[in-house]
Amino acid sequence: MESRFARNMENFNEMISLCIIYMMMAMSDGNSDVHSRQIYGKFFIGVVCLYLGVHLSVLLTDICYKIKLKLKRKFACLRNKDPVEEKKSQRKIKNNLELSRKRARGAQARL
Repeated sequence: MESRFARNMENFNEMISLCIIYMMMAMSDGNSDVHSRQIYGKFFIGVVCLYLGVHLSVLLTDICYKIKLKLKRKFACLRNKDPVEEKKSQRKIKNNLELSRKRARGAQARL
């Protein structure tokens, strides 16, 4: 199944293709009016720029989204995402440090 976005992009591509083909026929030698050829030419350039702009924006958005996901995955490995677990691990480290200090004091007192 295709997504709604994919269907809309396909419809957009079809409409742009139809416009481009019509304008190419209107700019051919069958049309003897030079002024209308210039108008169709400018409109043709505008439609092609619109087509390129839409597709480039879709591609760049997709690329930026993929980069963002990769960075999130990379930095998620470097830090704990759960703040409760992070606090527990900090408490364990603090408790272990206190225990090691007490043991060191007890060993010094025995000497």
